[in-house]
This record gives sequence, structure tokens and C-alpha cells, in this order.
Amino acid sequence: MPSHKLNFLRQLALLLSALCLSAALTGCGMGPVTTSVDGTLHAQGVVHGGQNGVKGANIYLYTVGTSGLGSLATNKLINPVTTDQFGFFGLTNDYHCANSSDQMYLAAVGGDPGVGQSNPAIVLVTALGDCGNLNSNTFISVNEVTTAAAAWALGQFSAGYANIGATSTNATGIRNAFLDAKLIADSSLGVAATIPSNLTTEPQKLYALADALAPCVNSTGDTSTGSPCGNLFAAANGGSTPADTFMAAVSIVEHPKNNVGTVWGLINADAPFPTTLTGAPKDWSMSLTVTGGGLALPTTLGLDKQGNVWVADYNGLLSAFTPQATPMSSTGYGAGQLAEVYGLAVDTNGDIWMTNEQAPSHNPTQGSVVKFQGVDGTAGTYVGTYYDSTIDFPESIAVDSNGYVDIANYANGTATIYNESGGLIVGGIGSGSGSFPVSIIADATHGVWLANSGNQTITHIAFNDPSNIATSAQTVTVIAACCSAANAIASDEAGNIWVANFSGSTVSEVAANNSILINKTPTGGSPAGMAVDGAQNVWVLNYRGNSITELAGSFNATTAGTILSNGIGGDASLSEPFSLQADASGNVWVANYANNDLVMFFGLAAPTITPLQPFAAAP
Repeated sequence: MPSHKLNFLRQLALLLSALCLSAALTGCGMGPVTTSVDGTLHAQGVVHGGQNGVKGANIYLYTVGTSGLGSLATNKLINPVTTDQFGFFGLTNDYHCANSSDQMYLAAVGGDPGVGQSNPAIVLVTALGDCGNLNSNTFISVNEVTTAAAAWALGQFSAGYANIGATSTNATGIRNAFLDAKLIADSSLGVAATIPSNLTTEPQKLYALADALAPCVNSTGDTSTGSPCGNLFAAANGGSTPADTFMAAVSIVEHPKNNVGTVWGLINADAPFPTTLTGAPKDWSMSLTVTGGGLALPTTLGLDKQGNVWVADYNGLLSAFTPQATPMSSTGYGAGQLAEVYGLAVDTNGDIWMTNEQAPSHNPTQGSVVKFQGVDGTAGTYVGTYYDSTIDFPESIAVDSNGYVDIANYANGTATIYNESGGLIVGGIGSGSGSFPVSIIADATHGVWLANSGNQTITHIAFNDPSNIATSAQTVTVIAACCSAANAIASDEAGNIWVANFSGSTVSEVAANNSILINKTPTGGSPAGMAVDGAQNVWVLNYRGNSITELAGSFNATTAGTILSNGIGGDASLSEPFSLQADASGNVWVANYANNDLVMFFGLAAPTITPLQPFAAAP
């Protein structure tokens, strides 16, 4: 969009905000500004379809549902509110916050966008966040830009404008999602957000999607074939046809590779937010690129229960970021304690474990593992370095549900298990079965799986007595011909193991009983990372393809292993991406190795419990 037009819009919105909030003025078509019976002046705002005010739109101020994904939200306005002839509204009705941290959003439904009749297809949404932050200085813009931002940040929690919610156990995830929405759009101005200098989003894609919604918004709402809304709803069909503009936006961003060019083709010559994009994007995902924090060749990342992101840097640092990507340290942690780092895991206490293939000054010939405090202590504080005779160039690390720390030894093909205090439980297990293992996960009975990069196998090490693995006999099974230079493994709730095969660019699935369920399904791009989300779908990171593939998991109605979306992230400058993980907001975080940054994709996956211990589950 031309900068002069954006500046004008910003200035106009700020001017209108100032006028509408002045208690001395009677502007905005609302009559005198009034206070409620408790003496406070409540929020005000404007609803626009493009640059046209929407007259007679019904305004709803919701707190999110708490009984599950897409659960019924609660309208907090006691009396009906509609917009005036210019699209302005005032929330002078009494409403209260049961809790200041209740998450709020505003929906504008119906109204006349200037065509002489109400458009029933209009649903425009603005994510607001903490109820306690709403006050007499709050001005709310509701338009296609804020609606697109809400779709990217909140779509995974949405089943309709009146049904945005999460489980009661995922208050952190949905609150972070509302904060994420503010990284995409400014809720007071209705334009792309101004964000810290270490962050980059895709504002031109934001304006492009807003422009694609605008023809339907600025129409009568006719949904017949060839009409603006009919065209939008057909292009947004991801298995079911949406009935309003908000759910159309949600469907588009939840199926980012569907009908990309068709959605782009909805933009007309009168687009209210002209984008500088000269052609259709590669997909409709929205990314946040993160720099700083000492990032230097990031390899593996992990997330703690608050949603903070911890990153292992190959060159010997631990980087850490808040859920909205503010660095906890500008330079990172662990200088002098780390070297050649490929593995990181967050334990049950929130502390951070990392692998050193060749650790400086400690065990330089065989490597070690290092522990740092998480945010429940003094974040980033070095706790200790641990090794024993079985540690041999450790490359991957994982944490079990009982607190065991599982380590894959690249050089000798074995696994070592410590407790969270750094004490050795058992070492050298699986001897002779592994071949340069580069990934490890725990199973439901505290055994481990190894991904062998050196041949066509993976290894399963089970304990005959899971309650006492220190002295238990082991059953070692090598699953042959299932895999090809396995580079990553992940587990779902059924205990099935998903394997990313770097050589051959395929994915395999192996059951908990060691039988092969899917043998080398092609995905493309030399997959290096793999994760399962809370809905049990599988996410594959293509190292050479610089993209992400989504597969149907074992609990999907579609056949397991079916590609749901392929080549996601082509607009995000992925370069040799190394690992990925979903968070409790449904965002997918990627360690972008060659670019020395992180990339987060807003709301791409299902919300997922963090940290992973040991398999993905819904919060």
C-alpha cells in the first residue's frame, strides 16, 4: 500500500479517536459522550467496510468461552449497541470484568456498508485482549484488517464469531494468542501493527487478505454464484462453505495452500488497502520472523509451560524469548559452557537441558549435557554439566513424563538416561543397534526410540520393568527398511512413531508394537524436523525444501499420512530450517538455521501442551 495512504489512514483514525474521546465534544454521530453509572467512560470505536462506515451493525463485546475449542463466548453488553450512520459506536452500557485477565474481542455483525441495505454476511472482528485494559481511552477499529489478524491469531480457537474459546486449562495459550494478534494489526487504528525492530511480519499479505474480504463486506451479501460473497465463500471452502466474512477468513488461513490464486483474484481495482504484492502469495500463512537474543545457527527449540521459547544455537549459546518474541537476554546464555549444540529439551521443572557434542573444558573428547534454569528460577543461570563413560557425542535430548532425561549418543549408537538432578540412571542401552542416532523420544512405558541417520532403521529400547529401569532387562528392537537416514522422530497419543527420512524425502509411521504402518510416504524437501500437534496431526520441516508439510495424523478423519498442506511457508524466507514445535496458542515455531533467526507461523496448528513430555497432547 502506498505509504502516503497508510499515513493518511493512521492520521484519520487518530483524529477520530481523539474527537470521540473528548468529553467536551458531541461528535461522531453519537450525541454527548456520557459516563456510566459507575462514573467511568467506556470504550468507543468505528466499524468500516474498506473506508466506508457500516451503518446499523450490531456490536457484541465478548469474553472467550472456557469449555473447549470453539466454545460459546459471553456477550458482556447488557443493552443492544448498533453503529450510527458513520459506523461509530459507544460502549456506554455497563459491563464489568469478572476477571481483569478475561480475554475480550469485539464483533460487528450485519449493517449497511453504503449499499442501501443491511448485509447479513458481514462479520468483522477485533481481538482486544485483557478485559482490564479496556477503559475510557480505548478506541476500537473494526475492519477487514483487524478481522484478518483475528483469523490468523484466533482461528484455531474459533467455531464462529460467537464461539471463540479454549479449554479452562489453556488460559495461557489463548491469552498469548490475543497478544499475538497485536503483532499483526493495531486494534485502535485498523492497520498493520508497529512492532519491535527485531520482529518482522508480512503486512502486505495482511492487506491483501483484507482486500480479498472487502468486496463481500461492501455488498448486499448476495451469495449466488458470481456475486462478491458467493465468490469469497467458494474460494474459502476448506471442506465446508463459510457463511460470513470472519469465518471465510478463518477458513482461508487454516487451509493456507487452498485456492491461493483464487483468493488473490478476489481483489478488485477499488481495493481499500492496496498491497504492494504484485502477485498471489505462495500461501496464506502469516509469519513472524525473530532476530536477536544471541541467535547463531539455531538448531533445536523447546517451549516451556508459559510459552517461552528456548533455542539451542550450534555455535554455543542458549537463546530465550517470551511468547511474543522479546529476547530475555540480548546476547544469550551459556557462553563458555556450550559447543556444537544440536539438542534441547525442557524438563518437568521448567529447566533447560542441552547437548554438547564436544563440550569445552569438561569432557572434550566425548561431549556432555548441560542444564540451565528456566523462568521459574533465574532464567538462563547455568546449573551444571553432566557426563559419564557412556556419553559419546550426544546429539539429541528428550524428557520423559517421569522426569527422566533421555540422551542419544551419536558416536556409539546408544542411549543414556539421567534424572533431572543430573544423576545417571542407566547408560549405554541399545548398544550395537543404533547407527549415528540424531533424534530420541520416550515412549509411554519410559523406553526410548532412536532415529538412526546412518542406515535404514530406527531402534526401540523397551524395559521389562518400567518402574525400575536402572536394573531392568531391556528388549531392543531394530525396525529395518522402514526409514532412510532418519533425522527426526515424534510420537502421537496412540504411541505411534512418526519418522522424518532425510534421505529420499519421505515420512514413515511405526506402531508402538514395532510394526510399520506407513512406509516412506513422499513429502519432498529432505525433512529434518518433525512435530505432532494437539489434534495429533503431523508437521514435517523440509530442510532443503525450505517449507513445512502438514500430514493427517492417526486421529484425523482423513487417512493417516495424507498430505493436508504441502510447501507452507514459502513467503517466510525459510533457509535450512532445522526443527519445529507447536505451542499452546497453535503457533508453529521454526529454528531457521541458515538465517540465524526464528520463524513463528500464527495459528497454523492445533493448540499443544508445552513442554512436550513425552508426546503431543491438547491442553
